[in-house]
Amino acid sequence: MRFRLIVPCLLAGLASAANAQAVRTVDSAQTFLVSVLPSAQIRLAGGDVQGWDNWGDILSYEKNGECAFSFAAYHAPSAEWENGTNNATRNFSHVGEVSRTGSEVRVAYSDVAIIDYYLLTSESMAVRVADAMDFLRRNCDATANTGF
Repeated sequence: MRFRLIVPCLLAGLASAANAQAVRTVDSAQTFLVSVLPSAQIRLAGGDVQGWDNWGDILSYEKNGECAFSFAAYHAPSAEWENGTNNATRNFSHVGEVSRTGSEVRVAYSDVAIIDYYLLTSESMAVRVADAMDFLRRNCDATANTGF
């Protein structure tokens, strides 16, 4: 009789522990990206970008406040970019769109004419990265209170 009561209680406890681990937050999305993006490559496109449109290795990707990141990436030196190091910040409060094609994730910003492209080591990792970035886009949107 006791066994019949213990097993359902144990299963209920395991289910609630699994649900607790699956809770998504802005902080957990940021932590995930900080963990995986240093193994990715990045290139930038847009009107404000010169010399970074070739793929570069992400050297560091760190949280920079809620919804924001700072990163450093090495791009091979070019005529437009002599030293090859790109240090920048990004804020998901101003992301207009996140999309994915294969193992590439595209992030378009609404406040600047820049598009970031991330190249991941696999399509399944790109799916996870795009999901985390889109979660940040939805939960950090600076224009959410406008109704549009």
